[in-house]
Amino acid sequence: MSVFAEESNLPSSIQLLLFVDERSQSTLQYQEIIKYFDEHRLVGGQDMFALEIIDIGEYPDLAEYFKLQATPTLIKVHPVPKQVFAGSSLVNDLANWWPEWVDKLQTEQLVLDSPAVTDRVPVLNIS
Repeated sequence: MSVFAEESNLPSSIQLLLFVDERSQSTLQYQEIIKYFDEHRLVGGQDMFALEIIDIGEYPDLAEYFKLQATPTLIKVHPVPKQVFAGSSLVNDLANWWPEWVDKLQTEQLVLDSPAVTDRVPVLNIS
């Protein structure tokens, strides 16, 4: 399990945690969420998200850390602010928020790539 620690390109992606359990209703909702992500994976040829699926049976400490009340629960970690969605309306919540997340991510990337930002980065000259 990585929870995003190992991947270097993630700041330019929507980072999501999906907490699931073994119940059949949770499994059905999980499948609907995955289908949504498969349909919205690419924007302009770029993979827009990183999804970490966490079984709360295997990682109860993470469920406790995030103070989960229900499964499935989807947590958007990046871009900030963090948002938490739980229950049976996750796909509808995704449909409502996805365009805003993509816009925010693209704006963030434009700012980071702009010459004004890169010109302000200090260069250490160690000689």
